[in-house]
Amino acid sequence: MLDAAFPQFSDTIVVVIDGAIPEYADQAALRLAARLRQQPEVFGMVQDLAGEPFFRRHGLLYMDTAELETLSDRLARAQPFLTTLHADMSLKGLAKMLSSALGPEGGAAGRTAAVPILRQMAAVVEAVAEGRFARLSWERMLQGPRGGFS
Repeated sequence: MLDAAFPQFSDTIVVVIDGAIPEYADQAALRLAARLRQQPEVFGMVQDLAGEPFFRRHGLLYMDTAELETLSDRLARAQPFLTTLHADMSLKGLAKMLSSALGPEGGAAGRTAAVPILRQMAAVVEAVAEGRFARLSWERMLQGPRGGFS
């Protein structure tokens, strides 16, 4: 019945890639789409809308206005810390960013933002020490109430 109503989708396979680390799931989707495109005789058309250059560049235009405003506010609060980290993306730069957030220049907002980041870092260190896979997700840091800078 569905095939009759939408014949253009009758031979469609949908693959959902999800993971504990959003950045890794995104990379996996990009690699999978690239590999499937190498076999056009098997997979006539491969679409990865989130991976398309247009959406990677202009995806914010498709966000709900309230979500976009929330993200904008988080990025504005994080901007001084991200600038510090961007200047030095090493462990030393991360330490300097956290020092700024926890120090007098960070104020109460910096300390509030640093707590979830430190918790996430501690969770990663604990997991690795126990032999489990764990990575810090910067995307997750900026996206929700459990992340940093919120």
